[in-house]
Amino acid sequence: MEEWAESVATLRRDFAEGGFAVAEAVLSGPETIELAAILDEALVRRRALEERPLAERAVLNRQFSHCYNVWEEEGRVRAVACDPRIAGIAAALLEAGAVRLFLDQTFYKEPGAESTSLHQDITRWPVRGRLVTAWIALDDVSLASGALAYVPGSHQVGPSSWLDLVTGRQWSDDQRALIEREPVMVPVRRGSILFHDACTFHAAGPNTTPHRRRAFAVVYVADGAERSSSLPFPSIDWDGVPVGDRIAGPRHPLAWPRPDGSLPPPPPSPPTHVPGWPLPVAPVA
Repeated sequence: MEEWAESVATLRRDFAEGGFAVAEAVLSGPETIELAAILDEALVRRRALEERPLAERAVLNRQFSHCYNVWEEEGRVRAVACDPRIAGIAAALLEAGAVRLFLDQTFYKEPGAESTSLHQDITRWPVRGRLVTAWIALDDVSLASGALAYVPGSHQVGPSSWLDLVTGRQWSDDQRALIEREPVMVPVRRGSILFHDACTFHAAGPNTTPHRRRAFAVVYVADGAERSSSLPFPSIDWDGVPVGDRIAGPRHPLAWPRPDGSLPPPPPSPPTHVPGWPLPVAPVA
């Protein structure tokens, strides 16, 4: 117990200072293999693995193959997302009394996959509050296979939006000095977890190996966080959360603590009629 407390204290210190922290060997070999097999099947079932050559794919799909919220349909994935070894650390890093599941996502970089450019996760999410990503390495991740790279301390600039990045936010000299620090590449072993703040600028290298690089991310939001804007977001929209209200509901259940050890039930199917859904599709010329 004392060793665990010391480990979490070290993670909290690293996270507060750098905006990211590395938890080594959280999942055992058998646990990681089982999780990877379930996610492999999910990508096939959802037809998320493209057969087209990388050069013919959309930009995002040239970087990685992905699908969202596997926890909703797979009990074993739900158990991992609510595992106190992961969700409990997320709460400690956010200094939150409780955390909710925000989303999960696969990050499979195929051989030859392109690099992922520097970004903040928060720009994509209409949330006022703190979030942390637990990025689980399903394979050994090397510099050659697409390791993550973090700009240490960049979370201190705070959240920006997609519009900030498009129009060019006027960063202060101090903020720009943080953002322009040299990124730190972080190779990790299978079963280890990288935790990073939603405001931390980060990227991922290309996969120059002949093997797929598999990773799985679970994002947690501090309980009490609110919807910040009307930016469309499926799970928040389907839970009917208006701007200014707390993010809660069957698609954002409590992940920690769960005193009785039970898992949240899978959410219902998306409602038939939600204002603004489905999103309009741009015409094809």
